[in-house]
Amino acid sequence: MYLLEFSFSQYVFQCLLHSFIIAFVIEALLKIWREERPLLRLRFRLLVILIPVLSFPLYQLVYPQRGGFGFRKDIAIFDINQWLLLRLGDGILVWHAALVLLGVTTAVFLMQEAIPILLAYFHREASKTLYESGTIPKLDMILEELKQKSSFTVPRIFLLTEKEPVIYTNGIRKGSINISLSLIEALNREELEGVFAHEMAHIMRRDNAIGWVLLLFRFIVFYNPVALVEFRRIIHEKEKLCDDIASSLTGKPLAFASSLIKVFRMAEANGVTHTSQHNLGSRILFIVHNLERHSHRVRVENRVIRMVRPNKSHNPPYPHIRLGLTTLSLILLLFFVV
Repeated sequence: MYLLEFSFSQYVFQCLLHSFIIAFVIEALLKIWREERPLLRLRFRLLVILIPVLSFPLYQLVYPQRGGFGFRKDIAIFDINQWLLLRLGDGILVWHAALVLLGVTTAVFLMQEAIPILLAYFHREASKTLYESGTIPKLDMILEELKQKSSFTVPRIFLLTEKEPVIYTNGIRKGSINISLSLIEALNREELEGVFAHEMAHIMRRDNAIGWVLLLFRFIVFYNPVALVEFRRIIHEKEKLCDDIASSLTGKPLAFASSLIKVFRMAEANGVTHTSQHNLGSRILFIVHNLERHSHRVRVENRVIRMVRPNKSHNPPYPHIRLGLTTLSLILLLFFVV
């Protein structure tokens, strides 16, 4: 009896396997091509998410016999079922370990992404007020300068009273910028101009609408550890892309880099906690929190370095052709991986 005889099991495990394969191929290609453009890197990384989710129903529609025993035996070049049924120890099979991995990934998704997103959304929505022109002269001057430098209409701005230094956008059809009063007070004029230009870049690119679509896919593959990593990389590429747009718009990359450092230090100061480590649960939470802080620090450092010491971008030719051929090749290859 085959473990993957049911469509749902096939979908889950093939999605996981295909994600691993695509992620390996994409990382190798990006290194070989030395592709550094955030927009192109983002598009290639999206393949790790989109192809595994969409290819399985497409394959079944085109060739319904693909999941059957005959296809696995005579046509497929790799059958994951044979590996999942291997024994790791006394009564323990590979698929048992795979289920544990999927369970851990699901727990991480809930604790670090799903629940914090919902809590933060409702908290911020309840504590913001619409900004009225003339209230903060420094802010008025910045918005006027950005309006002159860009043909983009300045969106509505909401002020947050919370102590945490934050600025973010929301809204799908008409975007808005939300900023805490503490951040306005902490940054000088040039730094504040940079962070506003960055958020305007998100609105110009319609990142909120795209983000909701990506969030839907994220919920579909909540169990997939590869997707967990790739989604964070995609977000990082989006931030780097908007960093470049903001620096180009203001012409002050060093001021923007300074704002990133200030925001990070303020967030670190506000987030310092002395968690009790007398039990196993507290120790695990403490370790996870420190790993998350370290990861955030590395991402901020990378963004600052790109602003302070920009490298000459290596732009391989025919990017769209390479992206199209890579997509087609992966879809054809993974048809024979079940």
